[in-house]
Amino acid sequence: MNQTDKRNRGFTLIEILLVVVIMAVIAVLAVPNFSRTYAGIELRKAADDLAYRMRYAQSYAITKNTRARLEFDPLFTQYWLTRPTGSLREQSGDDTAQDTFERLTGRLGQSISLPREVRLSFEDGDPSLFFYPDGTIDKRRISLCRGEDCVFVSTQKQRGHVHVFKESDESF
Repeated sequence: MNQTDKRNRGFTLIEILLVVVIMAVIAVLAVPNFSRTYAGIELRKAADDLAYRMRYAQSYAITKNTRARLEFDPLFTQYWLTRPTGSLREQSGDDTAQDTFERLTGRLGQSISLPREVRLSFEDGDPSLFFYPDGTIDKRRISLCRGEDCVFVSTQKQRGHVHVFKESDESF
């Protein structure tokens, strides 16, 4: 009896291998779902970060009583905030002269990179986005897409507000 008890206490190699195979199958089935979920979270975070910078630019324009501008690199993979350096109009007396802009100093003037595979585009094609001292913002709708999933950052619906929404929330 003592000999029989010792034999029945442990697991056989076949039982251990069977558990390992079942765990591997579960892992293989879970990984695609996890990567899709992570991609969606990363896309939403990119949109939230853009909206945060836009709200900061709006409050900067109000508190400094000047305009601010959100600028993008030519490939729309990075963006940063700028402010007027001084009006050429005042220096030259020419009303048609344009302001020149420089990056904000500090952390909020740094370039922000979009995650890989996230495409950014403007609904109307015009990538300029200005923020004014009275709190208004140019009306634009920016889409950030990764594959078929899209998130939108919009200033079109309500004056002076930045909204982030998914395609299914078309009420904005």
